[in-house]
Amino acid sequence: MSPSADLDLDLLGLTPPEVSTTVWWVTDRERLSGHRAVARVLRELSGVWGIAGRVIAVPPLSWLGNHLYRWVANNRTRFHFKACGQSSNDVNGGSPTSKAISGP
Repeated sequence: MSPSADLDLDLLGLTPPEVSTTVWWVTDRERLSGHRAVARVLRELSGVWGIAGRVIAVPPLSWLGNHLYRWVANNRTRFHFKACGQSSNDVNGGSPTSKAISGP
C-alpha cells in the first residue's frame, strides 16, 4: 500500500480527485475502488479480517457496501485512527480534536 503522493497516478490510470476521495486497489488484473477495494484489502489479511473481506464481498452485504463506504468516507473526520505511519492529526488535516476510525 502506498499513499497517493508516492504513486505515478498516470501509470495507474487514476487522477488526483479519484485518489483523494476514494480508496483504490490496483494490480495488473484488478482495478477496484471504494467498498470493493476495502473488501479486497481485507481478503489479503489473515484471520478475522480475511474472513470479513470475503463475507462483505457477497450479497446481501455487498449491496450495502457502497452506502456504508460513502458514509464512512464522508464522516471520516469524526473518527479517530492512525494509518500509514501518520497520526490522526496528519490524516485529518492537522486538527488535534479531529477523530477518525481505528484501522488494522
